[in-house]
Amino acid sequence: MRSSEPILIRNITIVDSEVIKTNTSICIEDSIIENVGGECSKAGIVIDGKGGIVTPPFYIAHIHSGLYPVSRITGQWTHLDEWASNIAWRWEPRLTPTDSYYSAILALYDYIRQGVAGVADMHFNMDSVARAVELSGIRANLSVAIMNRGFYDDEWKALEDNLRLHSSWNNRDGRIKVSLGPCTIRFVSRSLLEEISRIRSTENIGVHMHVGEVWEDEEHSLRNYGVKAIRFLEKLGLLGRDTIIAHGVWLDDTELTILAKYKSILAHNPTTNMLLGSGIARTRRMLQLGVKLALGLDISPTQNIVNEALNAIAVSRLIGEPISPKDVFDMLTLYGSGIAGVKRIGLIRRGYVADVLLWARSAKPRTNIYEDLLLGAYKPHTLIVNGKIVMESMEVKTISKHLLSKALKHLEEKVQQLLDELYG
Repeated sequence: MRSSEPILIRNITIVDSEVIKTNTSICIEDSIIENVGGECSKAGIVIDGKGGIVTPPFYIAHIHSGLYPVSRITGQWTHLDEWASNIAWRWEPRLTPTDSYYSAILALYDYIRQGVAGVADMHFNMDSVARAVELSGIRANLSVAIMNRGFYDDEWKALEDNLRLHSSWNNRDGRIKVSLGPCTIRFVSRSLLEEISRIRSTENIGVHMHVGEVWEDEEHSLRNYGVKAIRFLEKLGLLGRDTIIAHGVWLDDTELTILAKYKSILAHNPTTNMLLGSGIARTRRMLQLGVKLALGLDISPTQNIVNEALNAIAVSRLIGEPISPKDVFDMLTLYGSGIAGVKRIGLIRRGYVADVLLWARSAKPRTNIYEDLLLGAYKPHTLIVNGKIVMESMEVKTISKHLLSKALKHLEEKVQQLLDELYG
């Protein structure tokens, strides 16, 4: 990772969720955007943007990096619970800490190449994932998938592991945030959710969980708690700015309005929703109601956040409620940046955190800059996170080719072993 000496990027157009500013520059000093449109106060690194674009980088609001190697395995054409039982829950108990570390290395390398500066990751062996994040130079919101089946039979052991992760890694280097991860309302007890609520209120810890991914989530809440899931979580005190709700396919207008009220992040995962037949989230309605809508990758086979953005646009048209390239840009930048848990982030402004992405022109631009970014007229060129260069000239600086090759070899062998066990 390049040092945090001042960085001046010249000859650029700045694009964020609120402004487009042409023929300008940006100066970064001490992890902050010190100047927009001027020079740095002292000498440092100078980058010629060559007429490219500077935007906030992308943030992935929901992933399971331990499943990264198996995201392409066939068998995804089933219902969520069937996929979990037949694929995920057979893979996860076989994950060693080394497997999880290498899986995270592969995932983070790919995400950096896509211009991603932060991820919200819920899975297992999360201490190993945290070590990979620390090396990568990007941000992460990490949590253990707390549950009473699958990897964990004992949800209280899972909570203990999550709290240990928080004690070890929260606020590390200003880039790592640890949240509590009750997997889903169906896979944890009421007493555990109440304990998480108590810990949240006393320790100021965020929450990351699946809600309304499938109709069974709502049915479970209605049957056991007498109200729908979001209203139940509200009663428990589990909603807030530091809450990430994954999927939300089956949330009604009342529930979405509650999410907007608490400014919780809703992570939309359109590809997985389609593959598992979970349903189509009403994204335009979510935006209309003021929900902070972000994008996740979950177990998408491509693991490409731009593809996910394009799928989000496409699937919204199927229900006659289309969202735009600008909408998904906002989801990837301004709203997605909320997973980082830091203030003044997600825009290119003086005094904001220096998470910055330089795009190089690769084809003739069209008329809509947000569409150009999604359709390949520009490519991620240089990624700066917290004032430090993580990728330069499309080359990842924090994860060596040797480590990448080692991770690939290790996981190819692991996936082949899994395939042999699953399919013979």
